Amino acid sequence: MSAVCLSLLVQLLPSFGLPAGDVPPAIPPDVKYQRVVGSDVMYEPLHAKLVAAVLAHRLVPGGCALLCCAVRQLRTFQAFETACRQRGLRYRTCQVISGMFCA
Repeated sequence: MSAVCLSLLVQLLPSFGLPAGDVPPAIPPDVKYQRVVGSDVMYEPLHAKLVAAVLAHRLVPGGCALLCCAVRQLRTFQAFETACRQRGLRYRTCQVISGMFCA
């Protein structure tokens, strides 16, 4: 979310009965992370491209992201694989079956 959109959102919150403090603070564009964890962040192919872009921008070289997402549309994950390759990100998938864990 751009700083302009975030600023506008913060201004609008009181009109929805929400205090401005309920919005997370803006993160400066140059901040990078060693680890990123996400859950249910992709619902359609456009999200997959955006998530790959954010990971490429926010991860330090050699950083790692762990995403846990339900497969609703296979094409979403195919788009994510393509977007990761285009941005030089390595990835692997792991199928988690109810009651089991991946190694």
